[in-house]
Amino acid sequence: MAFRWYVVHTYSGFENKVKVSLQERIEAAGMQAFFSDILVPEEDIVELVSGEKKTSKRKFFPGYVLVKMELNDDTWHIVKNTPKVTGSSAPRRNRPRSPTRTSWRSVPASRRGR
Repeated sequence: MAFRWYVVHTYSGFENKVKVSLQERIEAAGMQAFFSDILVPEEDIVELVSGEKKTSKRKFFPGYVLVKMELNDDTWHIVKNTPKVTGSSAPRRNRPRSPTRTSWRSVPASRRGR
């Protein structure tokens, strides 16, 4: 199978809920073989607050979820009909596209699942 990463647009602030909902829909449909990974691009930020270090997470692509899958009509149907998914980043036919090499470099290698 040819797994590729695809960019899926979601409501901003609902990325983690979309990830969980999508995982549930994939399991309910029995399509686990067509999906490899679902990623909400985020990084850990260490801030100094009142003299104490606090670690928090920051999304660096707010409103987007990356999905590693084999794209076909059935898998795209599952993704696009997930609650809070508004579509893809593709300009035509509303199907997802793989990220460019330039944008992919901004995702830490440890999170890419390679």
